[in-house]
This record gives sequence, structure tokens and C-alpha cells, in this order.
Amino acid sequence: MLYLAYDNAALPDGAGGQIQRILSIYLIARHYGIGYIHQGIQSLSYQGSTCMEKNKDDPEQIVKYNELFNLPSAPMVQFHEAYKVYDISEEIIREKFSMEKNVLLVIQHAGTYIDEHPERILDGVDLPWNFPWKYHADPTKDLVKVAVHVRRGELFVVDSTRMLPNSYYVECMRAIEKILKDAGMKYEFHFYTEQLTKPTTITPGHHGICNRIKEAVTVRPEDNHLEDFAEFKNIIYHINGCPVQTLIDLTTADVLLASRSSFSYVAGMVKKEGVVLFHPFWHSLAPSWIPTRSASDIVNAKDLILKKLNAAIIP
Repeated sequence: MLYLAYDNAALPDGAGGQIQRILSIYLIARHYGIGYIHQGIQSLSYQGSTCMEKNKDDPEQIVKYNELFNLPSAPMVQFHEAYKVYDISEEIIREKFSMEKNVLLVIQHAGTYIDEHPERILDGVDLPWNFPWKYHADPTKDLVKVAVHVRRGELFVVDSTRMLPNSYYVECMRAIEKILKDAGMKYEFHFYTEQLTKPTTITPGHHGICNRIKEAVTVRPEDNHLEDFAEFKNIIYHINGCPVQTLIDLTTADVLLASRSSFSYVAGMVKKEGVVLFHPFWHSLAPSWIPTRSASDIVNAKDLILKKLNAAIIP
């Protein structure tokens, strides 16, 4: 029999990227009816602005993420052969699955396959996305919770092109607000981002940077320009919150206005209900998500958004 596992030592990355790989490998295994051997996160290269400012890792985060995404694993068997591969494809699966031996494929990435088959994210109803942390008594069930994920942190220093401007979020939030107000729905914006507490000089060897810059760069709290969001009255700010709790909150919100990040992507993968508004980026979006390049995409999707919300918040 063929078994798949995540190579958790090959590509150090942030939590979003690694959890996305783990979930993708699990989805592939379930789709083909082959074995899955769970291997959680072993190390994290970036753990948020707080760790970057302190230039210090937080080992407890790894423990919490692994507790959150503890997927069911097949019983261990004696493997006759084991292979390490960067990515996975149908051709590799067919080749190895045809062998009359127990074969283990240890996969580094798995992103290409899911990008080619984004429908696998929602493939079947028996996937274990009913993580217990997703469900709890909510006394504000009639209140639409809109999670806004504004990815910042080390992006001020590296890969800055990944950052969507504040104006994008403001315009999208205005469109969401109008739809909810016109529908007579009560709502709250929950705003999640990272912000340094003091000017910090980031060096090539700093936490999360991994020598991706050649010279030191100074980042300041005011670089976030949070004053851009002052017009919104029904807004609760979650600045530098625990990243693990942030991921839970993004997943359980009624509406997710996502960043171009794997952290947002994982929240969308696990949601299964409510509304996911995602600016297209280098990974394919699930068919149920609403591609959101600008606020006009939200306006045009008004009826679909209200339909999804009514299904999510009405018992």
C-alpha cells in the first residue's frame, strides 16, 4: 500500500505554509484512498512580530499548532521502500501505488497538486474539519463577525510585494459594511495584524529573516498606519495577539477578508462555512471562495454573500 507523509524537516517556513502542506497531503491521501502518516510541524522560521522584535523563538507555538491540527494517522507498518519527493502528482501516485509493497512517500511541498485541483479542498463531507476548537457556545450568534487579516510583520523587510495596501482593506470593509447595514444585520469587524512596539533594526540573521536581506533595515510601529481604519466604529483590534488564537479566530469568523498569505489560506481551507473573500495570489482558490481583487467584487457578490451568511448564522 502507498502512504503519504509531510517532510517536516526539509522546508522550514512559517505556520501557514507548513499547515497548508500538511492539510494538502492529507486531502490527497483521502481522495485516493491511500494511507496518511501524520507528521506535524517540527520548526518554524517566522512566528510573528513579537518574536521578530525580541529576536527570539517561541517553542510553545509549535506545540499549540500541532495540538490544533492533529490529523488522524494510519497505523504504522513496515515500509519496504521510502522516497523523498519535492511535490506530488497523479503520475507519482499511480506509479508507487501499483507496487505490491508498503511504500512511503515523504513530501516536501504538495502545493502544485492542490493548485491544479482546488476542488479537493472541499472534496467530500467526511474530512475531519470538525476540529473541536471550531465549535463552542456563541452568545452573539446573531452578530456577523468579520475577520480582517492584514498580513504585515517581516513583510516590511522581505517579500513586500505580498502586502495588500491599507486602501484595499478599507474599501473592502466599506463594501462589506454597506451590504450588512442594508440587510439589517448586526456586525463587528475584528482586525488582526502585527505591529512592532518600538523602532526595531532588523538584521539579516534576525528571527524570521533567514538571511534574506543583505543589510539591516529599521521598521517602526507607525509603518502600519492603523489610523487608516479610524472611520470604522464597529471594530475590535487584535494587535500582536497569539498567532495560534488568531488562526482560530480567522477560521471561526462568519466572514474572512483574507491576506495574500498561507496563514489566511489555511483558515479558508478549514472554514467550510461562511464567506471567504480572497485576493487571488500564487495558490488557486477553492471554488466556494469569492475572488476579491477590489471592493467591486464584493458589491457584485452581494447576493451570494448574504445567502452564505444566512446559512451560517441562522440556526
